[in-house]
Amino acid sequence: MSSTGRGRGYTGRHNLQQREPRPGVVDLDEKTTPRTLTELTSRITESSKVEPVKPEMEEPVKDDKPVKEMVDTRCDDDSLVELLYVDEQFAPLLVLLEQFSPGEDGIQFNRKLRHFETTVTNICPDEPRLHQAFATFRAAALQSSVTSRKLAAVGASFTRQQRQQLLRATLLNVVMQGTFTKLDILERSNPIYLINATNLMGDYFAEARLCNGNKVHILASPLVQYMRALLASDDLRAHRSLATQ
Repeated sequence: MSSTGRGRGYTGRHNLQQREPRPGVVDLDEKTTPRTLTELTSRITESSKVEPVKPEMEEPVKDDKPVKEMVDTRCDDDSLVELLYVDEQFAPLLVLLEQFSPGEDGIQFNRKLRHFETTVTNICPDEPRLHQAFATFRAAALQSSVTSRKLAAVGASFTRQQRQQLLRATLLNVVMQGTFTKLDILERSNPIYLINATNLMGDYFAEARLCNGNKVHILASPLVQYMRALLASDDLRAHRSLATQ
C-alpha cells in the first residue's frame, strides 16, 4: 500500500539537483571570498596600504639683518654728466675766459674784464641764460686746472666791482655752491675733478674781497671740507694739491 501524499516512484530521498546559476548572477560567497592565496595576499596588501604623509614645507628663514644700502652709481653718473656739461652756445665766452692770464698787468686785465662782462651781458640778457653760461664755466673749470684758476681770478674781480652784483651772485650760487653740493659725487669720481674744484674755491677765497675789504668768510667752511676730502683721497695728486692750499 502506497503512502499518501507522495508521488509515484518517489524513493524517499531528497535527491534534488542543484540549479545552475543564471547568467550574470554572481554567488555571494564567490564574490566575497578569494579563491587563491595570491588573490588573498593581494587584497591584504591593498587594504594595508597607507598613504604616505607628505612632509610639511619648511618656511625659508628670513634674515633679519638690514640690507646694506648700495650707492646708486647711475645717479652719480647723471649728476657728474650734468656737472661736466659744456654748452656749445657759450663757447665764445669760454674763448674770452681763456684769454686771461693770472698775474698779468692790471691795465690789460681790466680791459679784458670789461670786454668779457659786456659780452656776457649781450649773450645772456636774462638770468636763466646767465646761469647756463656760468654752469658751462664751472664744467670747463672742473676739467682743466688752468681754466679753474682763470675763473677764480675773474670771479674775484666781480666781487670787487659793486656794479657787478648779478655776476657775483651767479658765480657764488651756480659755480661755488653748485659744485660744493656735489662734493660726495666728486669724491667718488676722477680725483682731477675734486682737485680742480678745491683749487677753484681756494684761489677765489684767497683773492676775493668784498666792497668793505673783507674776505668772503661764508666760503671758509666749504673750503675746509674740500681739504678734508683731498686728505681722505688715495690719489697722490690730491695730497700734493692739499699741500699748496
